[in-house]
Amino acid sequence: MILKGYHGTSHDSAEKIVAEGFKIPDHLGWLGCGIYFFYTYAKIADGKKNALFWARQVTKTGDPVVLSASIESDRYIDLLENEDHRRLFDRVYASMTDRQKELHGMDAVLDIKVAFQALAEEEIDFIRCPIDANPRRAYYNYVIRQYQVQICVKKPSCISSIRIEEGASTWTTGQ
Repeated sequence: MILKGYHGTSHDSAEKIVAEGFKIPDHLGWLGCGIYFFYTYAKIADGKKNALFWARQVTKTGDPVVLSASIESDRYIDLLENEDHRRLFDRVYASMTDRQKELHGMDAVLDIKVAFQALAEEEIDFIRCPIDANPRRAYYNYVIRQYQVQICVKKPSCISSIRIEEGASTWTTGQ
């Protein structure tokens, strides 16, 4: 699978990424540890717009930049379009939830990040997943108001063609 992802960051970080490549951060994100990208999906998720919003609003950078990159691998989990992968995730999550309840009682709640981290222990390079980025502001629990598709890259070697899209002159790397 080959995907185009968008990564929002500061101008200084973008220059460093283009020169040196992406590095896996230490912190645990929604989909586990990895490098996060937004993905454009049909007319419901604009990856470039989501990355720019992330750089401006979430990281609070005064000089937001969007990087685009090609993400390519045959070893991935796709929770957006692959029904078998969704069933696999559901089995992993259910199993871990049952174990959590055995250990800590019926009221125990499993952080979904733990299930994604367990999936990442498989030999995969990335996970692609639809996200409700604004669940607290939804009209009802079942209405998705800010749809995003995120890609969490576990292995930087599957990232290539890093390019600055916004906030600076366009330059690329052939990584």
